[in-house]
Amino acid sequence: MRKNVKKLFTLSFACVFIFLFLFTNYQAPYKVYAANDGDFTPSPSPVILERFTGGWCGACPYASAGMDYSEMVLNQTEQVFIPLAYHSRDSLASADTEKRAEYYNINAYPSVVIGGIDLIVGVPNDGQYIDFDQYVAAILECENQQQIVADIQLNGDFDSHSFNVKVKAREDFGKRNINIIAAIYQDWVITPQKNGEYMNRYVVRKMPYGVTGKPVKLKAEQVYEEDRKFVLTTKASAQCGIVVFLQDQDTKEIVGSALFKFSDEKPALFYWNIPQMGLQEKHTSLDIMTYKVTNTRRLKKLIVQLLPADDYYSLESVKLPDSLANTANIDFNPRKGEIIVNFDTPFTGSGDLFDLLVNFKKETGDDVVFLKIIQFSASDEKGDIVPFELIDLSFFSGIKVVSNQYDLDKNGRIDDSDVVLLGKSFGSMRGDKGFLKEADFNDDRRIDLLDINQLMLNEDWRIKKSFP
Repeated sequence: MRKNVKKLFTLSFACVFIFLFLFTNYQAPYKVYAANDGDFTPSPSPVILERFTGGWCGACPYASAGMDYSEMVLNQTEQVFIPLAYHSRDSLASADTEKRAEYYNINAYPSVVIGGIDLIVGVPNDGQYIDFDQYVAAILECENQQQIVADIQLNGDFDSHSFNVKVKAREDFGKRNINIIAAIYQDWVITPQKNGEYMNRYVVRKMPYGVTGKPVKLKAEQVYEEDRKFVLTTKASAQCGIVVFLQDQDTKEIVGSALFKFSDEKPALFYWNIPQMGLQEKHTSLDIMTYKVTNTRRLKKLIVQLLPADDYYSLESVKLPDSLANTANIDFNPRKGEIIVNFDTPFTGSGDLFDLLVNFKKETGDDVVFLKIIQFSASDEKGDIVPFELIDLSFFSGIKVVSNQYDLDKNGRIDDSDVVLLGKSFGSMRGDKGFLKEADFNDDRRIDLLDINQLMLNEDWRIKKSFP
């Protein structure tokens, strides 16, 4: 009887162990050893910025735009900071992201925590206007003042969904309660939100150590090493990365960080007309918006879909630039605002991708109008994502539309009716009954062939004629 009980106990224990091994997040044990400088290369160590957001939050897209602005200012040559986004109560939220908000006692959205200790609630302003430079200043201050207690080496493998982390202590941790925390993020997650946000940046998907991490105790020059598995459903490896950081659980201060991106390819930059933020000025009537790319690799297919046109503009037509006319084809669905470019042979390098003919129909006044992208994809010949950055003129950049002096009848385009109006005043001089002051384009006090010539050179159909 005792032998049977012993066998049953042994068998039960073995079954439990096998179950735990196969069906739980079992990890190989970590190890701590004396530092060997020849076997340790620190990874990039950005300032950790944690943004708490939700698709229902009306002000949150502006905080997202502030992150984009800060990236444009600070992350030009190196990753000065990494803006992790923790979603709450929307389709991108998870148990980890919700609990991370509880960890900081976040009760207002958007909220941004920099370095674990600097909290910015709402969208920063100067009392009247949005002031994104406050984000930049806070990030730089954190970079200058943060106390780093250890360096971190981080490597990952997307196919096996695993990463290796080494933490090398600069000083004794002593009695400090320092935990190691990891966040797996996905950039450019395209999911429409109620607040109008479509391109969701640096979305935290998983936190393998949990929201508070696990304790690490090290003495100076000791190295903690561990291999860790993670679960991730997306196949978009080029958009994903791992951030590992050390956080003091008493003060919340982040005292060490590391970043690893699964793609080491430099991302291409896609943009309208100019590769920087700020207003572009257009006139009522037809105009051309050129979509460009810088530094792309093996681009085979591009899809851009814009938010349906509003009262300020309509999408008229698209065309390929001469450089691509014989090596690519383009499809345009004006109802959906969708442009698709297929390349016969993969495109590598920089250049214009397509021209979009837009009819700007009325002035924006003190406001701006956005050509807002709601769907975007760039893929190579295998269908894999081409690593990219995107300037979509949403929130942080826009178009100011002003009156066009050649639109004499103010109908939003320059056409035959403007020629007719000028013709009725042709030959008149200032002071004559039929003189049309608005048609005296060169301000010489008469309506003559010079004015007609100036109007004809600015007619919309001269632009439209170049489009199919």
